[in-house]
Amino acid sequence: MDAGVHYFIDDDGTIHVARKDDAVAGWEYTDNETSLYILAQSNTNKLNSCQKFVLPGLLESLKKKYKDAKVVERTE
Repeated sequence: MDAGVHYFIDDDGTIHVARKDDAVAGWEYTDNETSLYILAQSNTNKLNSCQKFVLPGLLESLKKKYKDAKVVERTE
């Protein structure tokens, strides 16, 4: 799977690792060499209850791994 993101969250809350953390993703953004990208599948641009349940755990584990990380939401 190569979604152009590092992590992909299905609508059922399943988290898929699409790229290694050190791989470049998010090609359309200028910070693509220093960022991790998470995409949540959505037709409404909103997280559903399953995604809302799993996303905080993923973010917490990434914040522990990358101490100086900042979380930025993009809804484009």
